[in-house]
Amino acid sequence: MTIQTDEYPAYFAPYVQLAQSNRSLYEEMQASFGEAIDYLQSISEEQKDFAYAEGKWTVGQVFQHIIDVELVMAHRAFRISRGDKINLPGFDHNAWAQNAEVGHKSLSQMIMELKTARSVTLMHYKDLDEEALNTKGSVSENAVTVRGLGYILVGHLKHHVNLFKENYFANA
Repeated sequence: MTIQTDEYPAYFAPYVQLAQSNRSLYEEMQASFGEAIDYLQSISEEQKDFAYAEGKWTVGQVFQHIIDVELVMAHRAFRISRGDKINLPGFDHNAWAQNAEVGHKSLSQMIMELKTARSVTLMHYKDLDEEALNTKGSVSENAVTVRGLGYILVGHLKHHVNLFKENYFANA
């Protein structure tokens, strides 16, 4: 089934558009993740503290942000798929990035953490049927489906890989 615009908040549309393909959501979650990991593993440890401009996040902060969003969105999807009707809170990704302790982590450690998080996400999504994928919940007073959260996850990761290629390492 194709995702509908009422399955996610409008501000996530750019991510959902990046996630569209001729594959099923689960197949896209697997395939695009493999492509993203291949790229992320090409970034050297020496580049962890690099930011392409004043006030922009470092490579390490972006890696941690990707992990954080994976965990938050997967948690939301899990709760909503289980019928949780509580309005789930948002989070301040800028505050999280500023307070993340990435100095002691290597990029390879963060990649392992991201792989582990996506592995759990995939285990959950693998067994969801159409009814579960269509389950609607509420995040920050906005309606979202479990399917919508999956497409947001795919597109969010693609978005940050694109930013690395276009802004951080455009001349590489």
